[in-house]
Amino acid sequence: MRDCGIGRVADRLCGEGRRAACFLDGLGVESITVRPEELRQLLDRRPFVPIRLHFTDGTTYDIRHPEMALLTRSTVEIGLPEDEASKIADRVVYCTLLHIVRVENLDGQRV
Repeated sequence: MRDCGIGRVADRLCGEGRRAACFLDGLGVESITVRPEELRQLLDRRPFVPIRLHFTDGTTYDIRHPEMALLTRSTVEIGLPEDEASKIADRVVYCTLLHIVRVENLDGQRV
């Protein structure tokens, strides 16, 4: 398991080395979060491949156009259009990167 920041939080909450038993298993995931640099690489791919972000609470958000995501060091702001093909957001969600548990390509290929 890669330490990606939230592991340090788990160590503080659960004690060193008890991450999997105490924290990650409770979330039902094996690995957790992506670094902003990793997400930036996915958003910068050409041709762009749409992605789905999975969060700790079970919520998922699709990013079908790279311009619909604004990435900061700790958050990603995702524009959500009414129509999937639209490049105009009808609303925006603000998501903490620490809560991303998985990223998948919407074309079925591995990230």
